[in-house]
Amino acid sequence: MCLIADPALRDIDTASWSLSERARLYTTELKTHLDSSRHQLHLGGWSFGACVAMEVVVLAEDAGQPVQSLHLLDPLEFLR
Repeated sequence: MCLIADPALRDIDTASWSLSERARLYTTELKTHLDSSRHQLHLGGWSFGACVAMEVVVLAEDAGQPVQSLHLLDPLEFLR
């Protein structure tokens, strides 16, 4: 399991990052902590994190790493 906190919690300058910028950061963090040849990706996101998780799925699958599952917890209203 790898928990990634939103960088805006530590650095106010990152609060203006786009969804795709956040997803790229999260993807980099996942690659740093997980060996993709040995780990299957099961992603989850809560609230705005659900949007980020969906974007991470797109990046992972575009890179040839399928995501086994995606769990959205209390996603933002526009996702419903």
